[in-house]
Amino acid sequence: MELTRRPLTLGDAEPLPDLFAAAEAVDRTGEHCTAGDLREEVAGPDVDLALGSTGGRAGERLVCYAVIRRRDSADPVHMPRVESVTRPDFRTADIGAHVTTWVLDAGQRVHERAFPDAPLELHAGVHENERWYADALARAWFGRAADVRGDARGPGRAAAGAAGARGLRAGALRRPLRRADPRRAQRGLRRALGQRRAVDCGVVAPHHRSE
Repeated sequence: MELTRRPLTLGDAEPLPDLFAAAEAVDRTGEHCTAGDLREEVAGPDVDLALGSTGGRAGERLVCYAVIRRRDSADPVHMPRVESVTRPDFRTADIGAHVTTWVLDAGQRVHERAFPDAPLELHAGVHENERWYADALARAWFGRAADVRGDARGPGRAAAGAAGARGLRAGALRRPLRRADPRRAQRGLRRALGQRRAVDCGVVAPHHRSE
């Protein structure tokens, strides 16, 4: 089914709880949100709805969304947070690719408006049960540093996780990496998720990659 996609508005806080509940029924992450909670989240000063949000709709029903949350500072790297939820019955490869492609493009736009001169790393938290989301992120080169960063300097340094999880990051997106491919990224994320309830994964913007 073709989805209609547009930025979120404050009015989308009303259907978002139904989207979260449908995902929680399958993923069992323990996350429960009210419309008030989500209205506060999407109205936060770290979210530019026009630039850093998207919602996919099947007819009038909201079936997926993604938001980029910019940081207050870049010290020295700007690490915006990615948040995304997709209804289980719409978790296809095409929708996963659409969401992650949007995340990479929108993350770059949000970053350029906030900290254009700083390096960029996009970060997304993944619960151990969110296998479809983890695989979608891995196909977009989010993953463990030791598995997917293959430049001449060797494994990349770990990026700090917001909840104390082991940091994850990836290498350049637009040219081949030595010993790196999406399947290795997926395996790395699965191994990490097998060792803890949640992990922080990230991706380095291609034109900010250290040489």
